[in-house]
Amino acid sequence: MFSHFFIINAPNQIQPGVAKMFLTNERIADFCPAAKTQRSKQLFAMLLMLVTASRMGQGSFLEENKKMQTACDGAAQFEHSINQIKSKLAQQLTNIQQVQLDLAKLGLAAVADKSSMALIYAAIASAGNRLVSDAQQQVTTISEKALQGLQQLSELRGAELTVADVDVLKLNAVPDFTINSASLPNTGIHLRLKPITAAKPECEETKYNERSAQEGPPLNGDGPKLTFFHLSNRAPGSTATDGAVLCGHTGATGVNCASATQGSATNLHVTEGKLTESKAQVYLRDKTSTTEYTAKTPSPTALVPTQKFVTDRLTGIKALQPLIETLNFKGTELREITITQTAEFKRLAAIALLPNYKKDDETKRSDGLKTKVDTTVSANQGAFDKQTWSSLEDISISAEAQDSEAATTIKTLNNLGKIGVATAYYISKKRQQPETEHTKTAEGSTNKTDAADKTKEDKDGDNKGTVAANCTSHSTQDACTKVQNCKWENNACKDSSILVSKQFASMVSAFVSFVAL
Repeated sequence: MFSHFFIINAPNQIQPGVAKMFLTNERIADFCPAAKTQRSKQLFAMLLMLVTASRMGQGSFLEENKKMQTACDGAAQFEHSINQIKSKLAQQLTNIQQVQLDLAKLGLAAVADKSSMALIYAAIASAGNRLVSDAQQQVTTISEKALQGLQQLSELRGAELTVADVDVLKLNAVPDFTINSASLPNTGIHLRLKPITAAKPECEETKYNERSAQEGPPLNGDGPKLTFFHLSNRAPGSTATDGAVLCGHTGATGVNCASATQGSATNLHVTEGKLTESKAQVYLRDKTSTTEYTAKTPSPTALVPTQKFVTDRLTGIKALQPLIETLNFKGTELREITITQTAEFKRLAAIALLPNYKKDDETKRSDGLKTKVDTTVSANQGAFDKQTWSSLEDISISAEAQDSEAATTIKTLNNLGKIGVATAYYISKKRQQPETEHTKTAEGSTNKTDAADKTKEDKDGDNKGTVAANCTSHSTQDACTKVQNCKWENNACKDSSILVSKQFASMVSAFVSFVAL
């Protein structure tokens, strides 16, 4: 369990900062099915390399309240979804790394501290270790589905970028020529697309965040919608000059198609214009059912890419969203007082704080533990920070433990490698100490709880003496329990301070052995 203190799968140095990540315009790789394997590997690698990202926004990651007017808007819609998923996963990885650092510090404190708080640190670490394990498993499980979703959304985005670029292509004009003259070469006239003179791709000229808000209610009140722009043949224009047009007329060279005639044409002319146009298709789903996204207006032909291309890549996206939204590991769980309410914490804390925890019934044990926890680590968040985490960070770490020239405190250690070395040093040191060393008082401890507890003990006892007497001289339980530091056990009166000291020493020894496994 505590082997997780030497956190694996995290960088040695955790530093503040924000790393942003954006999908590049590798349009062919995104759009071409042959690039799927390589692209999947790239996406997975990028996910693992992310350190931190902005928090995921509220609502559907497929629904942006923006007007959808061009294929560039469609591409921006999918890029937004991609970034939301990556950001959420990246934030979870960052939060897990932060808690792993806290776990490492707790592990070091548990073996370096000489006070009774050592086992409290161990109890918090035990509870935190379970939380981290669950969070890691959740991210691993969801990442597999998220990877597939990212691949699908990336392909849809790449397709929209391609649609946007093709949509601006125009057929180059062919000047007027006489049909029966030498102006028409033997090889004919080759039709060419007009060269693109724009300095940047079409969609780079569009700023997604500057688009106006969507007007009116969504088309489907039951579930989110998304808009995809397909290419289709350009519809015939209302005039002879709309689009790329081949027309004939009579007259001299230079006359345009506006003077086209039928049956007596002596000249031909091809005007500059577009052969295709983009058409918006809305895809809907019902949020209360298992139905996947389907086209609002089915049109199985004459669209590039096809509607099936889109619906195939939206398969599973519906199921992915609620999974992404369940990722809520904050990264501060070990520093919140609610950690003391977990079963893992209570199990180890009972051993540390309740000498008779095995003999007490569940109700008495629970009440007693709450009282002890409230006294030891406090019942409110502010005091918990001070009595637990501030005390932990003030624990002194010797120069020998760091292989350095000067001692330091746990607060200054933010390198998992150094924390691991120091933890190993203290484990080794405790292994080498004779048993009597473990029964010494908590000298050198920076924790203030012990001092407070001792003060309370000195003031304790309504009918007890202020000075411990010879416990063994009492032959009855009633006489024994009236004397300070005496305890009736196994039909004999014994010095309870010695018993508690031995029990604590035994627990620390057992814990050190446990950590060393």
